[in-house]
Amino acid sequence: GAIAALLLTDDLIQTRKNAGTFDALDSLMRQVDGQKAKVHILAGENEPGRKLNGLGGIAALLRYKAWS
Repeated sequence: GAIAALLLTDDLIQTRKNAGTFDALDSLMRQVDGQKAKVHILAGENEPGRKLNGLGGIAALLRYKAWS
């Protein structure tokens, strides 16, 4: 329940579907959605999508402040 928003790129989704490993990613998206968090899918062609692809195609924004 610590995730406020899950960010994914459409490139990551397509890569996972082609590799046959989409089920785990789909399960994660459903779990996050079920916890009242947002799931955002970004186009890999635009600048934010390209930057997120550079980080592996997936990131999460947390609800709580991280410990410092």
